[in-house]
Amino acid sequence: GFSGFDMLNGVDPNVTGSSSIYVTASAVTDWSKVRSVKIRLTFVNPGKGNPGQPDSVDSTHVIQLIGNS
Repeated sequence: GFSGFDMLNGVDPNVTGSSSIYVTASAVTDWSKVRSVKIRLTFVNPGKGNPGQPDSVDSTHVIQLIGNS
């Protein structure tokens, strides 16, 4: 099942049109420079306990923000 998630904000500090760094919400100093959001979902691996299987599996997605450029 689902075991957790992380979210980072993609910031374009040099106003190039693309995110070059990903930071937590508390580290954003200028919200107008946020271009994307990176979300990582963590799931318990159903194969956990089997040889070579990790305890969890991550799925990461980057979502581009529209109208914030």
